[in-house]
Amino acid sequence: MASPFGDIGPCDAVFNEISLGEVHGVTVNYSEQTADHKTAAYGSSAKDKVYVGSECSVECLLTESTIAQLNYCLGNGSVTADELMVGSPVGTGLRSAAYQLVLKPYIDGAVTDDETKWITFFVAAPLVEWSFGFNPDGDREYKCVFYCFRATSVPSGETYAAGDMFAIGYGQTS
Repeated sequence: MASPFGDIGPCDAVFNEISLGEVHGVTVNYSEQTADHKTAAYGSSAKDKVYVGSECSVECLLTESTIAQLNYCLGNGSVTADELMVGSPVGTGLRSAAYQLVLKPYIDGAVTDDETKWITFFVAAPLVEWSFGFNPDGDREYKCVFYCFRATSVPSGETYAAGDMFAIGYGQTS
């Protein structure tokens, strides 16, 4: 059985309802952490494992991005005309720059409007890791990693719950 969003192909990354432009690649990382629960009867072996947390991030490799799109990934940038000014974000919490991130796969050569194929991250904050070169045979890619947090509140009209991180096919249960 194929995954709900297809087995291969690119996607559009939409952050706070703004498309981030051409994306060379997107990688979703999700992991759950556990801690051993031990009792004397089991010796040094775990009697059980208990969930203690989870982590989620989405790595996007942007290309052919406009100054406005690049700025949208910065927690410390500003745009005036054709100028992107980058300041220091020291002391700023990532969550303060978090918005909804939606991955919309391409199907039959176009971004799908079928929400059952989308992956929605409810609270995602961008962190840039730019390292790009100027050479004759490579595209410039601008790496932006979105760190996803558990929702602590739910805006009016949304159907996810506090504690949720992301959903596949979000909006299909309302």
